[in-house]
Amino acid sequence: MAVGTPTFVLAFEGDELLGGAPLVEERRGGVRRYRLATAGSEHGLDLVAAPGRGDDVADAVGVWLQRAGNRIVDLSGVRPDGALASCAPRAARVEVLETAPWFDVPPTFEDYLASRRKKFRQEIRRVSRRFDELGARYRVVDTDETERAIATLEHLHDQRWDRRSLFRAYFHQFEIAARAGAARGEVRFHELDVAGEVIASLATIERRGTCYFFQMGRNPDPRFANSGTVVKAKAVERACVEGFRKVDLCYGDPATKLLWADEREPVVRVHWGHGPTGRAVHGALMALWPFADALRRLRIGAAGAGRRRREPASAD
Repeated sequence: MAVGTPTFVLAFEGDELLGGAPLVEERRGGVRRYRLATAGSEHGLDLVAAPGRGDDVADAVGVWLQRAGNRIVDLSGVRPDGALASCAPRAARVEVLETAPWFDVPPTFEDYLASRRKKFRQEIRRVSRRFDELGARYRVVDTDETERAIATLEHLHDQRWDRRSLFRAYFHQFEIAARAGAARGEVRFHELDVAGEVIASLATIERRGTCYFFQMGRNPDPRFANSGTVVKAKAVERACVEGFRKVDLCYGDPATKLLWADEREPVVRVHWGHGPTGRAVHGALMALWPFADALRRLRIGAAGAGRRRREPASAD
């Protein structure tokens, strides 16, 4: 998550709140820089707007970002065709960070399996049979168990990734948002348990016909290898039964995700400097970014040199 002073840009029509964007403000070279409050999670972020008022909110936020004065605007993790990206001037730089794999949900799980490669179909069926023999049970957690489900996900995630996950940096914010989302039925926890012990947990965000596989954790015990595959397969099967339109595997496209989905949606960083000083400082920072990126890659490599690798920001 971005660190700085919270700055909420809100659009009103009279006394009616239409929407807005959550930003943070910080200083770079004596110039204000505005970033998304959720920068670092980077899951196709966008404005929040009342139904049918997206264009109005985008116009209002764009006017605010391009008002007189010097500043840097750095919108990381947005989709290039999203409302927030439309707030940028034509001179803004657009860089593709990663892609988010996704697929259209077919009527049945068998239809979905038929769309996958033969080896992957066989793997899902093989591990599903193995966990059936272990007596594994899949469930979607009731909302009155949300607190327990959040704690279970945190524990399993730490077990799997040994506290080196990027998810740790914003887990507290996730926890707050997950409570609110679960109360509205928009955040769900999928669990796989054996003999009463939860061995895998997947958190999904479900909104407007799309199920987002946001984050997961699992018990690293070799007996439970591939439990993550099983819980994701069960979640896909549920998406078919419940009539979801799309499953989005979220930011990052490692080989494991591409086994599940054929389509990819780009996730980009849109940034620019505004005003003479803002443009000058923005240009100077851009010159330093390759060195900062190289240092970040070295740190990630060092973190992954131990027993376990570093995990990307989204569920794999």
